[in-house]
Amino acid sequence: MKLMSATLVVAWAGAVQAVQLGADARAERAVTLYQSGPAEWHDQFPAPGPGPYQFVDLPAPPLAGSCALLGAEVRQIGYPASASPNVGDSVRLYVSDPQLGAPIQAATVAWRDGQQFGLALQSGPAKGAILPWQAGAAWARLLQTPEQTWLSADAQADADLSLRCAALGPAWSAHYQATREGDALVVHLDALIRVPAAQDWGVAAVTLSSQVGAVQAPMMMARVAEFSAESGPSVSDGQWQYRFADAMAMVGGSVQGYRLFSQRVPIQRQHELNFGFNYNQPAVALRANRVWTLTNRDQGGTAQAWVAGQLRINGPAPGFELEGQASLPDLAVGASHRLRLGPSLALQGQLRQNGRVERGASWVSEWTLTLENGSGEPLTAVLRPQIARDAVIDRLPGQRVMAPGEVATLVFSLTEPKRR
Repeated sequence: MKLMSATLVVAWAGAVQAVQLGADARAERAVTLYQSGPAEWHDQFPAPGPGPYQFVDLPAPPLAGSCALLGAEVRQIGYPASASPNVGDSVRLYVSDPQLGAPIQAATVAWRDGQQFGLALQSGPAKGAILPWQAGAAWARLLQTPEQTWLSADAQADADLSLRCAALGPAWSAHYQATREGDALVVHLDALIRVPAAQDWGVAAVTLSSQVGAVQAPMMMARVAEFSAESGPSVSDGQWQYRFADAMAMVGGSVQGYRLFSQRVPIQRQHELNFGFNYNQPAVALRANRVWTLTNRDQGGTAQAWVAGQLRINGPAPGFELEGQASLPDLAVGASHRLRLGPSLALQGQLRQNGRVERGASWVSEWTLTLENGSGEPLTAVLRPQIARDAVIDRLPGQRVMAPGEVATLVFSLTEPKRR
């Protein structure tokens, strides 16, 4: 990237001359966005000359303690004034302790002693707990931000200068759109980037990142555009990352969608029928559930690591009707995941008791299970009877492949020891 000429504006902070560094002096901005938590920006300035410095035109007030100046001798960094809540105020926290739950949580101020506060958590495993907090506490950061959007630094740089900071701002979410083609899914990963209305981050090189295993909240979908990347996603040290090849404009109030990649993966579709036995009901209607097993295995494209997100599955052409929705965890290449897609409309069942006799120390009952495939395609029925450990079922298969419209009648016996 060609460096812009740096324009230095001289300001006075007491008796010390400070060099103001803003957008006109900045050579490049890089931003890392997370699905949960503050965004990080990295500004580069070519040879700003002797300090101290005042960084202006920041996208948002940086979180106290989050900034670093690379290539400079730093004596002190002056942050915007910290928010100071009162007892009873509602606040938001960025929680760094995973045992407390989601990274971003709500809390109320239960007590205050000078600059120490007792924060009552409103969600997560520690909901209701009142934890002591003060600025710089290791377990949480307060996400109330002041209006001041400049940063002062008592520092000296002899060459190029880099500023790294974290701020509460834009975030991204992962959404998977899939189309079924027989026993395969064509899966597209769409990234939805949201920028707060009051912020303007300018043009930046953007990297998407997410902690492996983090639970993500569903968000609305938007129109997506094709976008190229320097390489596919990667997972390293517990972080999933995807870097866009070209810089993009991050305008305040915008919602932008980008299609990161498409991949064809195999699925195993099954209709699971779980049932128990009730001797007081001679016949019981049964409903099956759809369970699909998806495997992140390459089928004609480039295999990619997947980050957690929401999945929408559409049926085959030409109707593309919705077949199911689910949440996906992080999936490495070759990993599998069972999708529970709700009740089956294709497989119907009926369980009927034929009789029961006493044989020594056991009861032996005979049953008839009737299965009907009401769809226009073959299906696999997985039969899961719920029985005690010391009971035995005879002549009932574990699964049955059924042709379109087929009705199958299965007769089997159940042997159970007598109970005292």
